[in-house]
Amino acid sequence: MGAVVEEYLWESRELHGERGSELETLRLFGSFAAHIGVFENLGQRDLLAYTCHWLPESGALGDADAARAHLSVFNGFLRWVDEAQGHVLHAGFKPTLRGLESSLPRIVEANRRRTRTSDPATGELYEYLGLEGERGARVRDRAGNETVTELDLELTRWLRPSDQLRARKLDDGRLAVYCCYPPEARGLAG
Repeated sequence: MGAVVEEYLWESRELHGERGSELETLRLFGSFAAHIGVFENLGQRDLLAYTCHWLPESGALGDADAARAHLSVFNGFLRWVDEAQGHVLHAGFKPTLRGLESSLPRIVEANRRRTRTSDPATGELYEYLGLEGERGARVRDRAGNETVTELDLELTRWLRPSDQLRARKLDDGRLAVYCCYPPEARGLAG
């Protein structure tokens, strides 16, 4: 995968000159996809895992502007893959990319306000359903059980219904949120 990313970067630098340095963010995808031995094995689920899970978990995108810039570069790369490599990825992933244009920058900002933990396996998955009352937030666990819990107000400013949260309920009723994911991450379930 890294070789395909480098080929794209090289071709883009030839076309865009100095602007080519803006494309360096694509190396994040090369890091993610290093485990995919054969380029043709790269599929829609991999793209979803990268954009909706790996990027939020990695913390590699520092703010909403970085997320928007990365998605723009990633979109261009996928179009190039369709055209230059004959491996159709962009066409099928385009609707997801459109949704991520608004959700991923917001999620990156939400993750700047999350509870810190060093263990990526900490917590369980919840769906954020919305605010309830003055300090409450309604969430649904994987079993479909809904509950009202307390979330940090600064974090709730960035959340929208259907966002996914990896979190743990604390004894005092609060929810410690370890990572937020865009609603498009639901496509990874099951």
